[in-house]
Amino acid sequence: RQDIATEGAMAVLMNVPFYLQFLNWKLSCGTSDSILSKNLFILLRSVEMVAMLRVLCIIHVAVTIPHRWLAGNCSKLAEDDFGLYDMGRTVDLLEEAFLKIADDGRLILQEDFMMGIFGPIIAQVGRLKDYLKYMFEEKEAFSLGSRHDDDKYLPFDELIVQLFYPTADFIRE
Repeated sequence: RQDIATEGAMAVLMNVPFYLQFLNWKLSCGTSDSILSKNLFILLRSVEMVAMLRVLCIIHVAVTIPHRWLAGNCSKLAEDDFGLYDMGRTVDLLEEAFLKIADDGRLILQEDFMMGIFGPIIAQVGRLKDYLKYMFEEKEAFSLGSRHDDDKYLPFDELIVQLFYPTADFIRE
């Protein structure tokens, strides 16, 4: 279940400012002289750590989410002419994409390239296309601590914007 690392990266990346604020408060109040707290603060401030989290998040939205859905639903996709044996195509598409990334690492930061890795399968399997549209464009969540409809937002939409067109300083850096 290596996909759990990419899934967890989303929460960490989007909450880095809050973690840093909390750790800074904790360390400045003298309530903790924990070497773990100090090291976590240093680690979360590093450009390399944020870059790694960004890449893991990109892999999650572009690869893990569609691949996980296909793996869980391939036995139900006969009407789309897709089944268990077609899962091998996903590996071929991934290999092709990651070989291109190995030649030009900048491709991993291009939304069209990354979100199009499974393009041929998405075009074939209408339910996958619908699922991805729902996840990335329609699925709403409440802001933390709120249950007011006015506080709903599109978490994956915001995440994808920050991954490919970052406005947050700590991600742009």
